[in-house]
Amino acid sequence: MNKFFTELKRRNIFRIAGVYAVVGWILMQVVAVMTPALHLPDWVDSFFAVMLIIGFPIAVLLAWAFEMTPEGVKRTESVADGASIAGQTGRKLDFAILAGLVLVGVLVVWQGMGNASLKAGFGGETQIIHASDINNKSVAVLPFDNRSKNADDAFFADGVQDGLLTRLSKISALDVISRTSVMGYRGTDKKIPEIAQELGVAVVLEGAVQRAGKRVRITVQLIDGATDKHLWAQDYDRELTTDNLFEIQAEITRIIARSLEAVLSGTDERVLEAAPITQNLAAYDAYVRGRLLADDWDNVSALRAAIKEYDTAIEIDPDFAAAYARKANDLLALYWLFTHNPDLVSRAEQALQRAQILAPDAPETLVAQGYYHYYGLRDFTRANAVFDRAIAVAPSDSEAWEGKSYVLRRMGQFDATIEALKHAQRLNPQKAQISNELAQTYATIGRFGEGHRMMALARASNPRLYWTVIINAQNWSMEGKTDEAWQAISAPVDKLSPDYFYNRARHATNTRNAARINEDLESWPKAYQQPESFPELFRLTKARALMVLGRDKEAQKLLGEIKARLDNMPVPYPSGWSANSLYFPVELPGLMSDLAGVRSAVLDFKASTAPDAWAESERFLAIARAFANARDAASALDYMEKLATRYGPSVYLEISILPAFDTLRDEPRYQALKTNYELWAKDNPHE
Repeated sequence: MNKFFTELKRRNIFRIAGVYAVVGWILMQVVAVMTPALHLPDWVDSFFAVMLIIGFPIAVLLAWAFEMTPEGVKRTESVADGASIAGQTGRKLDFAILAGLVLVGVLVVWQGMGNASLKAGFGGETQIIHASDINNKSVAVLPFDNRSKNADDAFFADGVQDGLLTRLSKISALDVISRTSVMGYRGTDKKIPEIAQELGVAVVLEGAVQRAGKRVRITVQLIDGATDKHLWAQDYDRELTTDNLFEIQAEITRIIARSLEAVLSGTDERVLEAAPITQNLAAYDAYVRGRLLADDWDNVSALRAAIKEYDTAIEIDPDFAAAYARKANDLLALYWLFTHNPDLVSRAEQALQRAQILAPDAPETLVAQGYYHYYGLRDFTRANAVFDRAIAVAPSDSEAWEGKSYVLRRMGQFDATIEALKHAQRLNPQKAQISNELAQTYATIGRFGEGHRMMALARASNPRLYWTVIINAQNWSMEGKTDEAWQAISAPVDKLSPDYFYNRARHATNTRNAARINEDLESWPKAYQQPESFPELFRLTKARALMVLGRDKEAQKLLGEIKARLDNMPVPYPSGWSANSLYFPVELPGLMSDLAGVRSAVLDFKASTAPDAWAESERFLAIARAFANARDAASALDYMEKLATRYGPSVYLEISILPAFDTLRDEPRYQALKTNYELWAKDNPHE
């Protein structure tokens, strides 16, 4: 046996095996890198590994059977003992093994630095240049490029960016711009300093994602927003698992914090060490698709499609808390914005309860819980408390800040509302709807100049945005300017809806211009005349317009037909006194001069609604109009005065243009409202 091993050593079999192992390992690393880069199929890695394994015994047999000599390769048996140079060959193989091991060591260190280099043991070694403005702890993550061969993987690149933003938003030391505001920069030609200035950030992260079978490559670079200087860059080439994705996100977060010299708290560190939201990639893919679909939050089809994706994610991973939470959120949005179907609230509650069991303190769960109390239960105080918890967990979650601002507004805390909306705007500066909400809030309480400035921001972002057009017209109406309101609502919009045509007809009616009124009624498409929650929207609006035009007989005939239909419906007012209703149960009896019916509807209002300071603007105005139409001037003026008490003397401006109040202009209490406004206007001038 000793003689056999001696012969193995003489023939350099062990050295050949060592060289084969080292070179084979290096070649495997090269193949692992080149497979995704060249879009090679998944089986290439496995095929190469099998070939290396098969080749090993062949290499050993060849080394036993043949020997290198000065004359070339010869069979070992034919080489005379004195002519053998096996010893020299062995020394060359030793050098080859040593060089190979050094190269292996370099590769191992390089891979280690790309694999959680900021964790214990590597904490201070990554080379990062500090941002030029370390006092501004803010970052924007631009949309990641999809470098995968399959264009369908674009959603995955967006998902990686969204996951990183979610992780960053939980870090108290950083201000993170919301994804809504950065998506507009996809494919932009703007320079980084220009983008940074528009978003108000110190640093900008850009990146690319390449998905190839079971591997993923993520390339990122951090850039100084002021100087356009690269602060740090890294390639991550990993097996595609949720653990690896979350580990990469955690490392990037730490890098950004270090570049801004932001100190991570113990809570921040626990966030970075948290487990992935799911261990299943297929479930994560479905979740990401749902998140992207739900970005189109005022599109009923998009919301329903998003909910289906969440259901898919939940079916794959029944313990996916974030998917349950997002499903609850979108069900509540469907209920509040579109159908007012209480079954949606029940379904949302079920999904929310599951999310609360699985992840009670996750920001996704808390945001959904906040909207459940807001939209579902109208419990604004409790909703506000839950949104505060969400903000404590994820300080840069603009969705939580928006939710908080809306419930504060419902609670009548308008100054606090404005501050919360400003914070949301800071985190999501390109979201036009936040500017719209600020503009509407300012106008409602008589701060018209600030309202115009916010509306200018919204219109600069997208002048055709549906909500921008609607709110711009409403704000002009609150300022008592009927022509400007009608011109604003006549602007082109990016989508059509029953609300849009209702507002066109409403503002036309307030101008009392017959041509405008007839034009807007005639151009109202039938497809938008009878929405599910407001089946008599068109006919009721038309009856009101006919009365303004002096065509009372036609109006009363139409109103009688409306009443007959409503009396035969099991639920005549599907939206009831909902805060965003387009008409209320009090309006039909008012237009029919049915004072008893108006009083009955008001009693129902008092019994069935919770206090809502923001909804009072529409509800009280509708009640005042109904009493005025029913010839109860005192009660109409009661509600007009309530409006002035709630929102300030400037409410007189809108009251002054509404035809329903024409019969009250000479009333002393009406004149008092006018006088109070004029006194207020001296100290609060506006154009």
